[in-house]
Amino acid sequence: GNNSIGISGGCPLARMFSAKIFNSSGSTTTTAIINGLNGVRTFGNSWVSSNSWGGGSPISAADNAILDGVNLGRNGKGIVWLFATGNGNSSTLSWPSSNPNVISVGGNSPCNQRKSTTSCDLENFWGANYGTGLDIVAPCVKIYATSPGGGYTPTFNGTSSATPNAAGVAALMLAKDSTQTWDTVRQRINRTALKKGSYSYTSMGPLTNLGNTWNNEMGYGIINANQALLAVGSPVGGIQQTEVPSEYSLSQNYPNPFNPATVIRFTIPKEGFVSLKVYDLTGREVVTLVNENRKPGTYDVKFDASKLSSGVYFYRLESGEFRAIRKLMLIR
Repeated sequence: GNNSIGISGGCPLARMFSAKIFNSSGSTTTTAIINGLNGVRTFGNSWVSSNSWGGGSPISAADNAILDGVNLGRNGKGIVWLFATGNGNSSTLSWPSSNPNVISVGGNSPCNQRKSTTSCDLENFWGANYGTGLDIVAPCVKIYATSPGGGYTPTFNGTSSATPNAAGVAALMLAKDSTQTWDTVRQRINRTALKKGSYSYTSMGPLTNLGNTWNNEMGYGIINANQALLAVGSPVGGIQQTEVPSEYSLSQNYPNPFNPATVIRFTIPKEGFVSLKVYDLTGREVVTLVNENRKPGTYDVKFDASKLSSGVYFYRLESGEFRAIRKLMLIR
């Protein structure tokens, strides 16, 4: 928890264990890496794995161990793997942060920039790796942390400090709702990230259902614990916002394609009657998800299509004079 100098664990009630893959001289082996990754799943039964290491050529057996973690970990809900992108100021992510089954964590400066050799922190000797596959960035310079042998340091840095910040958020999210899959956690972290800095978030990132909301230096933005937690754990159709939205909106469902369930988010700026319905390609109504008066806010509504066949469907939102329709795809 907190202490007199302001250090607090990201999720202070979490149980933790370490999987050591480096020896005292800082060297490792392929066997040690694979055993460590498998141990996270089989020995630790972990929910979240924070990894501040990487580099070199991909190891196929290690990638398979990560895949086993997302497929078999937490009784099939999946381990949330987070990996640091590396500190070479390179436009290519270090492996394993480049693995598509992990959350790739880069770093930002205190001035809402990618941490680079010219960012405002004046640490011109390193920069955070970025590029294809980057999910989010997190604070990574001048971080207060405990020091080996006791005491504290105010200068912990590197994407090795960004990654545990992000892992703490993932742990809080699962503490709030442990039924989330690993990919649901990733989707919510990325979707609620802050679009900060003088960057254009208009590219298609690693999660296609999030649309053109990505930037190659900042990913989907700076991780935001408050918004990520607000996106978790409310009842189906429950209000998610602490602030009243300024306009109506209907977001693309996530995930999409999906099987068998997905989530539809919409916002309404004033109280009124809300209708949210799903239709098949012929225009036949297949389910009514919302058909009632709602207060202003942002809502997440779960759509369980387990009784429907594969195919393209449409969902339509009506509230006041607002009308919107979007397409979703169920794949069995």
